[in-house]
Amino acid sequence: MELPEELVVGDICWATKALHIVGISHSAIKTLFDHEDRLQTCPYDLKSFRGEMLRYFNVTKKSEMLQFYYSTFDKAFVAKFCPDIVRLALNGDAFSNSVFRTAGAYLAKHVRAVLPDVAPEVKDQAGGVPVICVGSVFNSWNLLKDGFVAELGDNIPELSLFKLCGSSAVGAAFLGAKKAGVDLPINHLRPAELFFTLGSNSKKLQNGQ
Repeated sequence: MELPEELVVGDICWATKALHIVGISHSAIKTLFDHEDRLQTCPYDLKSFRGEMLRYFNVTKKSEMLQFYYSTFDKAFVAKFCPDIVRLALNGDAFSNSVFRTAGAYLAKHVRAVLPDVAPEVKDQAGGVPVICVGSVFNSWNLLKDGFVAELGDNIPELSLFKLCGSSAVGAAFLGAKKAGVDLPINHLRPAELFFTLGSNSKKLQNGQ
C-alpha cells in the first residue's frame, strides 16, 4: 500500500507469490507430496487431485514429477495446472476447495496487516478501503472468497475489491511523470471493476455472491 506521504507499507511481493497461480499449483502439489511422504497429514481425500496431477504432467508416478522442478523447470507450465485445480474445486473436490480457501485467507492477512496504516478519511469514504486485485487468479474469486471473509472476521473497516482494466502502462506513465514533476491529467489507477464489498461490522456481501 502506498500512502500519501509516499511511504510503502506491506510486502506485496510475498502476497503475490502466494496468490499467483504458480504458487497455488505448487502449494497443492507440495501438500500431496508431504502427505504421501508422511511429513504432514492432509485431512482430505487426495485421490482425485493426484489423478489430475499425473494426467496433466503426463507421468505415471510421483517420482517422475521431480523433472518439472529441477532439470526442466517451467514456471508457466506449472501455472497452467491451476485451471485444472479450479475445475476439481468447482466439481466439489474438498481438497482443491481447501487450497483456494487457504489462498483467500492469506490475501486477507495481507489486507489486515496494512489496515492500521490506512488514513481515517480513506476508511470513512464511500466504499471504504479500496483493494486493487491483479492477476487471473481473481477470476476464481468465488473459490477464494470464503477463506478471505473468514480470516478477516467482523471488526474491520468497509472494503471494496477492484479488478484493474486496461494497460499497466498507464500507471507506469503516471508514476514516471510524477517522479519527473509532470502532472498528467489521467487516472493513475486505471479503469477498475468493483467485484466484491465487505461491510465494516458485518459479513454482508454485496457483490461476488
